[in-house]
Amino acid sequence: MAFAKDKDILGYKSNHLEIIEEFELYLSNKIKEIEGIRHQKRLDRIDDIIKNHSLSILEEINNWVESQLDDDTSYYEYSNYHEILDVSIIEVNTEIDDYSITSVSDDYISVELKVSINYEVEIIINDEDYMYKDEDTKEWIFLATKPVRVDEVRYVEVDLIFDVDTEDNTVYEPEIEVINAGRKLNV
Repeated sequence: MAFAKDKDILGYKSNHLEIIEEFELYLSNKIKEIEGIRHQKRLDRIDDIIKNHSLSILEEINNWVESQLDDDTSYYEYSNYHEILDVSIIEVNTEIDDYSITSVSDDYISVELKVSINYEVEIIINDEDYMYKDEDTKEWIFLATKPVRVDEVRYVEVDLIFDVDTEDNTVYEPEIEVINAGRKLNV
């Protein structure tokens, strides 16, 4: 069995070697297979929470996204590096695309979510078509503003921790450990 993150080995053919393309998926499935015997009830509950009862997770991710989108310094490339006068978040949609089990112990299970984020933001900037240079101060004076729509899709990973009661195998609602590996959203 061989794993290759750079995908160079994917074209190699062998009767004695199994090539695995998706290491994280393989690892998650292997953990489920090994731990499934002991912890199938736990894994089924986690699957149910992620697929059917993830509203609170998505709400927390949405709040994080909105706080990231509210930062006007993120939009300078859209404004030609001029001042951003206003930021209005029009819409934020998050969806859990997939997940993988990353760690299993007796008292917790770690999960990594693959989340897609679709957002639409309107920024108000000075309109460069309506400006002049003040001869006295040598500064540019803008006479009008214009809206600019930013409609993007981003993909982030979200690490969750599910605490487990070892007495009765109860799986509690997850806690988000980190979103986007602690980095800012690349607006």
